[in-house]
Amino acid sequence: VFELLVNTLAPEVYGHELIKQGILLSLFEGNRPDEDTFKSAQMDRWTIHILLIGDPGIGKSQLIQSVKRCAPKNITIAGTNTSQAGLTTSAVKDELTGTWAIEAGAIVLADTGNLCIDEFDKLTPSAQKSLNEPMEQLVIGSAKAGLVQTMTARTSVIAAANPKYGKFRKDKDIGEQLDIADSTLSRFDLLFVLEDKIIEQDDRELAKALLNKEFVVNESETVDLDLFKKYITFAKANCFPKLTDDARVLLQEFYVNTRQEAKRSDDGKPITPRDLKALERLTIASAKSELRCEANEKDVERVLEIYLFGLDSVGLTPETAGALQRIRSERENEIFDKVREMLDEEI
Repeated sequence: VFELLVNTLAPEVYGHELIKQGILLSLFEGNRPDEDTFKSAQMDRWTIHILLIGDPGIGKSQLIQSVKRCAPKNITIAGTNTSQAGLTTSAVKDELTGTWAIEAGAIVLADTGNLCIDEFDKLTPSAQKSLNEPMEQLVIGSAKAGLVQTMTARTSVIAAANPKYGKFRKDKDIGEQLDIADSTLSRFDLLFVLEDKIIEQDDRELAKALLNKEFVVNESETVDLDLFKKYITFAKANCFPKLTDDARVLLQEFYVNTRQEAKRSDDGKPITPRDLKALERLTIASAKSELRCEANEKDVERVLEIYLFGLDSVGLTPETAGALQRIRSERENEIFDKVREMLDEEI
């Protein structure tokens, strides 16, 4: 079933199978609480956010368009012509009565669905940071024209961005290559870099496949789009998998072991509880995609393969994954301390 769904998602895009799997998991999301009232202090986020980074012209926008076509509820915008008000909320005055009202923006209108943002890096810094609250808390509060309002934004964000200097380089810090605020970058559960590698054999196979259309999936290996949308809607409303004990132990061991490895290295940047919760959501989404009531070790292994692939594409390892949340290693902390001491002595 999972393979059928992946084939249906973006058959016109050649390759990128693990990226398609990650996007598919975002469509299914984690487990929504029974009482979705936002009053429980213990409520966890269940939406899954994904960021696609890559050189121009290698399929990011096509993947975004595939989500637009396949998602049961979706809004797609471009960062080049979207303001902060259009993204979140705006205050509008009624010409007849003279009263003010709060109007919903894209992330509120996409509530319980998906918001796709192409050219995410072209959003203004303030517009990017305005997504921090809805991406983590699933609500957005606004105080405009004397009106204070809180709106639900239970929306999974799938964004695509170009590197600042045209081509992504693994040997450079990711923060230096993206026009994206660190606080916003840390909200994404999965990051993928679509790299345009110049390899003769790979280029030859890609050109042959594109020109001969050999990569087009047979209709018998895909699902009808209407059925695809109904399947996702049914799964999100009726299927709530629970982690098995073995799956829970596997996630726990991965979390503990990677943090210990990071601690032993001077360049280590450990993952955080936010990463662990992201892996839990993805594991539940994997089981939900096959309408199973339990998420087992195979789901964890599938999710870890996707997660590690994403880290490798960015040039990171599990022991340095904390760099995505701007965590500094011990060696970097020592350098900062020495610089401070030198500046204090000069002053």
